[in-house]
Amino acid sequence: MPPVAAARPAAVVAIADDEAGLRIQAHLATKGDRRLSIIKLKEFCSERLPVYMVPDSFAFHESLPKTSTGKIDYQALQRKSEVAVMPHSPVAADRVGTTGGA
Repeated sequence: MPPVAAARPAAVVAIADDEAGLRIQAHLATKGDRRLSIIKLKEFCSERLPVYMVPDSFAFHESLPKTSTGKIDYQALQRKSEVAVMPHSPVAADRVGTTGGA
């Protein structure tokens, strides 16, 4: 089974990065406490996307934030991503699974 079958829905946001310019972070809603293999996710994305579109990091959530109209709230995901990359953030250490650069 492809790794994304266990992660629905998913969304990506671009994060400003002083060294790389921009980083792509994927946010995945997983079923239960199931953690997906970051290596398998990277492989899956690499087989289907150009190199510059493959996420640099992955964040796992029980559910993705929604707007009042029921759509994915990308602004909320952007804020979560910015908090996650702040140095010494205990929230980031507890809630975000990340990989190094692609």
